[in-house]
Amino acid sequence: MATNLDIEPDLLEAAMLAGGHKTKKAAVTQALVEYIRKRDQASIVELFGTIDFDLRLQTRAHPGFKTPFVMNIIVDTSVWSLALRRNNAVQSPLVDAFREEVTHGNVVMLGPIRQELLSGIREEKIWEALREKLRAFPDYPIESEDYEAAGAYFNTCRRHGVQGTHTDLLICAVAVRCEFRILTTDKDFQSYARWLPLTLD
Repeated sequence: MATNLDIEPDLLEAAMLAGGHKTKKAAVTQALVEYIRKRDQASIVELFGTIDFDLRLQTRAHPGFKTPFVMNIIVDTSVWSLALRRNNAVQSPLVDAFREEVTHGNVVMLGPIRQELLSGIREEKIWEALREKLRAFPDYPIESEDYEAAGAYFNTCRRHGVQGTHTDLLICAVAVRCEFRILTTDKDFQSYARWLPLTLD
């Protein structure tokens, strides 16, 4: 169905230039897609403070591991859990920071984090609700070089007496390659940051 829109010419021209679009239709379509995705992502805050997580199911276990309580940002499982968990301190500074980042469309999702989040929920209805909300966050591509870097980071940390997990160091590898920040409550990342070029929030 054809639709006539009264759009400011300078704004439309700027959108075409910014996106490298050859037609007005392509520029408007892309703008709408990005607008919808951003709104869908922001709707995740509706689930904040509503979910009962079984944290035993999502711990990245390794010897001596303790359960953890503008660039794009990787939000670690620990912060997602803090924000979503029922009866939590939803007004915590970390949750407020998460809310602001997701509202501005800065949050990057990685497949391993998605898996951990969905592994901590027992109720099927809640699991399905979270799965649908998380689908607004496409998985950022993890490349072969990220796995290679994660292996190198694991060895670097181990040489300095820091015991890491494969998932943690894969997150670090993607963050370093793409110059992403990491938002986490996991103190292990502070240890990694002593030897790796990480930006922690």
